[in-house]
Amino acid sequence: MQAVSEQQVAENVQQILQTVRQTALEAGRDPAEVQVMAVTKTVDPQLVNAAIAQGPWNEAVRIVEKTSGSFRK
Repeated sequence: MQAVSEQQVAENVQQILQTVRQTALEAGRDPAEVQVMAVTKTVDPQLVNAAIAQGPWNEAVRIVEKTSGSFRK
């Protein structure tokens, strides 16, 4: 498995969010109406935190943080 840095995660998340915004606009939709949900099962918490830091994420992140004691370690 290739090692991924926190910086690469941050850049990837920003690119994904920009693609979603642009695609929503092209489809005539308000980008604010589109929610992106990131899901992971076996990713290092440090990388998950790097992705979360790039939010704007919806209420689901806050719910997970409350119920699991947070990803932040």
